[in-house]
Amino acid sequence: GFPWVAKRFFGIGAGEGHVETHDNREQLIQEAIRLDQTSYFLKKFIEEAKRKGVDIEKRVSVTDFKLGIEVVQHNSGTSPPSGVSMEQYEAACEAQDDSNHDSGIIIWLLEPRKSSRVNHWSGTNEYPPLHQQTGQLR
Repeated sequence: GFPWVAKRFFGIGAGEGHVETHDNREQLIQEAIRLDQTSYFLKKFIEEAKRKGVDIEKRVSVTDFKLGIEVVQHNSGTSPPSGVSMEQYEAACEAQDDSNHDSGIIIWLLEPRKSSRVNHWSGTNEYPPLHQQTGQLR
């Protein structure tokens, strides 16, 4: 299989500072829902286009994903990439208001690692690319 990358939020538009574990979890769950819904609707769109004989781009896709939970060992602590100190983790765990709300869970969105190769695009389907005139003003 492909190597996976783990993602978390560094900022969620609520000002500067650390993103709390519960905010990160909620944002990543919402992102997973959006990815899943987008994948579903893309599949249905492709099926309908094929049924109606409409030619569409074949390389459009939605990334695969998984949600992962970081297992925190009390003797080794949280992972450095999580950005959560052991003190923050323990405080979040203690702040749980009920058994259905796990404030201390550190969650990650896992996606297949993308190629670092860059695809360059120039021009449109209507006009030929004019590489020799790039950046020139008249």
